[in-house]
Amino acid sequence: MVQWNAYISKDGVKSAVNLDYFVILQGKISGSGHYRGKKFNLSGSWDLSTNNIFIERQEEGNETEFKYRGHVNDSLDLIRSKFTYRDGT
Repeated sequence: MVQWNAYISKDGVKSAVNLDYFVILQGKISGSGHYRGKKFNLSGSWDLSTNNIFIERQEEGNETEFKYRGHVNDSLDLIRSKFTYRDGT
């Protein structure tokens, strides 16, 4: 199994995200971890024809979902994503 590392970069400051697990299987993404002391769960999808991904992060005890849209590189070892707002921008 691939060991993934994750970071969130905001205003040029890179913060590590601790992933307990991150799995991509048959185009579906699931995972969990901790970020800034808060536990979260991940869910999403990977479009195998375009290598585009969509990820939602739900923090425990917080109703807000954080959504990310991104792309997997051709080597399948790097995902770059950006936060998206409710309107998809």
